[in-house]
Amino acid sequence: MRHFMILIAAGLLVVGVSGCHLLKGGGHSGCTACAAGKEGKTVWCDGCSKGFVDGKSTGCAACFKAKQGGPACEACAAKKKDS
Repeated sequence: MRHFMILIAAGLLVVGVSGCHLLKGGGHSGCTACAAGKEGKTVWCDGCSKGFVDGKSTGCAACFKAKQGGPACEACAAKKKDS
């Protein structure tokens, strides 16, 4: 019985973490958050670590927050100054 419970728990773990971050590419059409972002909605996808604002993506969570009216992303601003 204990082995059965371990197998069930492992199966649930695999299903739980097999979000878009494991399935993206390879013919997978993408997760629902990313699909909504590509359609123009403002969303952040934790699985892909990607945000969308006005259909444009960013991999920087601070920039995503800045585009929603939050403070500017100091790390990305510093990178632009160095370029």
